[in-house]
Amino acid sequence: MPSFVHRLATLLLLGSGLVSATVAAPVEVTFLPPEIPAQEVCVAKKADPEVVARWQAWDRASVPEGDPELVLRDARRLRDLDPTGNFELVDQMLAIVSKMPAPKVPDIAIDRINLYLKAGKVPQLRQTGVIDGLEANSGALAPKALNLLSTLYLDGLVVKKDREKGLGYLTRAAMGGNADALLRLASMNIDGEQVPGWELDPKLAVTMAFGALVGKLDPEICDRIGRIAREYSKGLVVKRDHNIAEQWLRLAADLGDAGAAWKVAQLHLESELIVKNNDSLLKYLNLASERGVAAAQVELGKLYEAGALVPEDKDRAETLYAEASDLGSRNALFRLATLLEKEQSIPDKKAAYQARLTELVGMPQPPGWAFSKLAKLVLNDKGRWAGEAEAKALLEKGVALEDADSAQELAFILLRHRDEPGVFERATELLGFAVTNAGKIDPMTDLRQAYLCRAPKGADMRLAGFWQRTEDAAGNSTEFMDSDDIGALDPQADPISLAKLQTHALYGRPNSVAYYVDYLGRNGASPEMLAFWQSRIDPVPATVDALARHRLTITPTPEVIAETIAALKRARDEGLPRAAVDLGSVLLDYFPSDADKRTEAIGYLTEAAQQGSGEAILRLLPILQAQGISDTELLAQYHQAIEERGDADALIFAASNTKDEAQRHDYLYRAASVVDCTFENTIKLAGAFVATADDAETEHWLEVSLQLAGDDGWRHTAIADRYIALGGKDRTKTAIDLFDRAVALGDDTAVSRLVKIYADPDSEDYAPTKAVAMFKRMIDDAPVADLGKIRDKVLKAPPAIMTAVLEQVDWSARYAAAAASGDAVAMRELALYLRSTGTTVAEARDASSWLQRAAAGGDAIAMVELAKAYAMGIGIEPSIQQATMLLKDAAGLGNPEAQRLLASMAVEN
Repeated sequence: MPSFVHRLATLLLLGSGLVSATVAAPVEVTFLPPEIPAQEVCVAKKADPEVVARWQAWDRASVPEGDPELVLRDARRLRDLDPTGNFELVDQMLAIVSKMPAPKVPDIAIDRINLYLKAGKVPQLRQTGVIDGLEANSGALAPKALNLLSTLYLDGLVVKKDREKGLGYLTRAAMGGNADALLRLASMNIDGEQVPGWELDPKLAVTMAFGALVGKLDPEICDRIGRIAREYSKGLVVKRDHNIAEQWLRLAADLGDAGAAWKVAQLHLESELIVKNNDSLLKYLNLASERGVAAAQVELGKLYEAGALVPEDKDRAETLYAEASDLGSRNALFRLATLLEKEQSIPDKKAAYQARLTELVGMPQPPGWAFSKLAKLVLNDKGRWAGEAEAKALLEKGVALEDADSAQELAFILLRHRDEPGVFERATELLGFAVTNAGKIDPMTDLRQAYLCRAPKGADMRLAGFWQRTEDAAGNSTEFMDSDDIGALDPQADPISLAKLQTHALYGRPNSVAYYVDYLGRNGASPEMLAFWQSRIDPVPATVDALARHRLTITPTPEVIAETIAALKRARDEGLPRAAVDLGSVLLDYFPSDADKRTEAIGYLTEAAQQGSGEAILRLLPILQAQGISDTELLAQYHQAIEERGDADALIFAASNTKDEAQRHDYLYRAASVVDCTFENTIKLAGAFVATADDAETEHWLEVSLQLAGDDGWRHTAIADRYIALGGKDRTKTAIDLFDRAVALGDDTAVSRLVKIYADPDSEDYAPTKAVAMFKRMIDDAPVADLGKIRDKVLKAPPAIMTAVLEQVDWSARYAAAAASGDAVAMRELALYLRSTGTTVAEARDASSWLQRAAAGGDAIAMVELAKAYAMGIGIEPSIQQATMLLKDAAGLGNPEAQRLLASMAVEN
């Protein structure tokens, strides 16, 4: 029986008043969806992996049970997924459909033709005779088959192009109510093309097509009304109207179409084509998610992760990402791994994170970043040294995928073996790639340090300087600031320095955040501004730790100490390794007499030491030594931790306490590969290498230290001391030159070192004249409090030097000049000088007089010495009462000798 649309088309074509004129643009048709209550009508589509797995397991012979239409639906899915790879499977599925028991056996001819066409098997399609069979029965063909034949002839697919025959089939299909045919004819009319035998107005043709697509309320309705939505979205035949398209998609979604629900959500998410409605967005996003649309699950997860439109719920986001990733969504797996990365302090989350990273690196086309993150996890779990081989293998794969983080991490590992041929060159090449190809700025610092500290042939100042300038130009150089530096920041006088600090704070560098928040607090920043920065601090344990330590340095009040301890405990609970060291140190430093705090501190330091922290081991060292534990025993206690994950300080400690030369060398080489390239670290390494037979490595670190010394006299002295320790005539000469330079830079210690060298008659560098000059300089530059010690050294010098110095220095005048200024220490030192050199009663009285003035000025040492004078009647009338009063005053000022003498007097009495 002819369909309603067929009969309507016939009537319309016969009606003379409905013949359309040529149209030049898409027609305007307002075809709105009917009001149908929400219900699950449409058959839920299985996920692609599920469909593939089911049919790959089919034996290709047994007849499936159920509705043949569902088998055809799966066959079409497999065809669209991979028409070439699934060709034989789909062909066999089509063949088996005809054997399935059903009231009506579906015609598979159209599906076979489409399969061959999509697979590009045109010659084979001709050989099947399927098309010939259709044409032979064209009079009885359904509109859908007629439309297919029209397409083949109009487009010249498989058969020779024949416009007349194609249009004939097309008009017959349209008269039969085929929506595709109706829309194609309408499109041809819109383009100005006249079709013989077809004069229906395009508006009516579109209306009829859409009516045909709606059809009956069956499981396929969502696919059909989805076509209506697409036509309104494309705007090729009907005028584009995204609002109408959205209404049709909503109907499909309400009838159970997961894909339509996702499309509605997308329209509202993007809000470019329609006015955004958050209620509709959430409703259909949830619908799509519940129906297993991976993309919708990802978007909904993002909302829960960020707390946007819905309350923040990281666990819900994680669940959604996991569901989507299990459906094969790479994006979901990426987001899931990123979310879990932030929650590693929770053991279960860390295990899940590792599992997801392992899943990522096992993908056919894995992301490079997954390898670097998994490598970091390996190093964190197994230790920097125990996990090196496994991490290196992962990083090599990441580098092969041009991942910059993998390149940077691999370079760190390679630099441990920098003396091996070509290794240093490859490491710097990897760091260069991370900068130039990936735009990272942190590797600039690594390159500067590599050329300065780790170049096998010695510091390359040219390249180190180049990367230093590049780093400075990029504003990447990290600076450490004290309270005065922060107080001196002035946006008017030096806006660049403040802008640089702010930039580093925005990067999230913990110390920079601490400095900038301190600056804001000092300069009256608004509560909103401070709250913004606090919101950036709270989620990052390293920043919480840095701010707490900085505040304690600036304002160590009881309140700040308590807040610092609380903040450090939170950072530790959230997984920051160094927080345990900081906690232990704060408790020891600020509660030295509190036994409970001391026990708590030792617990934190032990925890950190078990993770290879050298700082923790060195803090524990004096405590354990006092308990009778030797350095060797301490090393044995933490040997495994140091072997697996020891930092530079821990490795240097281990090297200094092992007798195995090869083991010592290995420890120091490891330390050298991870230590920051600062003077304090390089001079420490140089000192450690002095104890080895590797003089070349010692000199390497001394040369690097000299490059970092700048105009600091003390640093030159420290380098010279290491050259002296190395021994040898040439090194002693180098040391003397460095001491001379240090003296010129104002370092008093260097003067003392030169005196020792020049005043030693057994030394090849014995030089009495120079020794006298150095002594004279020491005396001229020394504070009055140090003159006594210097005079003792003079008195122990060879006679010729001693005599010359004593003749050239008027000690009495030197003391008297300082004492005359009212300085209590100078008065005391003058008194002691007069007492030690005087021979008469008058000189003894003069000495005691100066002691009285110094004691009156609050000098505790003078009080003790004056008490002794009263007790023994030296230059003053004896008085045990006065002596006791002075000792009590000195003891009250914390003088240990006074406390000891008072205790002795109490025992005697």
